[in-house]
Amino acid sequence: AVPPGLFPKSISASSHQQLIECPYRFFATACLRLAAPEEIREALAKSDYGARVHLCLEAFHSDAAGLPGPFPDPLEPSRGNAAIAMLEQISRKVFARDLEDNFMHRGWLQQWLATIPHYVEWQIRRSSEFQLQEVESSLEIEHSVIPCRLHGRIDRMERTADGIAIVDYKTGRAARRDEVLNGESIQLPFYSMLAGRATGKKVARAEYLLLESKGVKSQSVLEGEELKEITEAVARRLDSMLEEIHGGAALPARGDEICCSHCPMAGVCRRQGWMEQQTGRHN
Repeated sequence: AVPPGLFPKSISASSHQQLIECPYRFFATACLRLAAPEEIREALAKSDYGARVHLCLEAFHSDAAGLPGPFPDPLEPSRGNAAIAMLEQISRKVFARDLEDNFMHRGWLQQWLATIPHYVEWQIRRSSEFQLQEVESSLEIEHSVIPCRLHGRIDRMERTADGIAIVDYKTGRAARRDEVLNGESIQLPFYSMLAGRATGKKVARAEYLLLESKGVKSQSVLEGEELKEITEAVARRLDSMLEEIHGGAALPARGDEICCSHCPMAGVCRRQGWMEQQTGRHN
């Protein structure tokens, strides 16, 4: 159980996801505020690549210190080549330090450069129906019952005829539609809840945008009543869980094979040891 002084002051989409996957991991990271030891790396990890792509798109659509951009609106078909050129210029500057550190990083840059024309083409098509409102939008609200905040950073918010549209960029795996609808993956519903409560406006659409060198496309698109229902269900479950935790409910380790395989808290949880005890292999 979480002592009152250790109850987290804020809950993000990632900590909410940890709570769903393994309550003990939530306890270790959000409550005890433990972090996995930094690994010495010679090459960019996928998460590093994703962070740089996010920065490139932020500079392309808004102001980012020390980088070219933003590209002036509107982005029309006749200006596609100019848009590609600017995004390439931004990208080479963002990745410049990595190229100095390690020649192998050129592969990451080339992968993103191959994606840029697809992204610009997607943006041109998108602008006919969706108007870009804000990128890298940081939102925060107070929880209605528990003394903590809910916060998140939304990659892209747009205006449509029906309300707000939320887009989350993905350079790696994105949750499948069924994983979102059955409550296993909560990022899109969490952002939908956060945006709706923070702005007081209707969230009409939420989706992942896959950024790949072979093409750019939407995945796990949720709209209308379907989005409203899953957002409300995820919000109700979060409220219930936080109230229970605040009231002293225990946060056990689930021992899920998939989640445990990539958990950075394995050294604290020591799952391997207690699994051996359960199976009688431990002496």
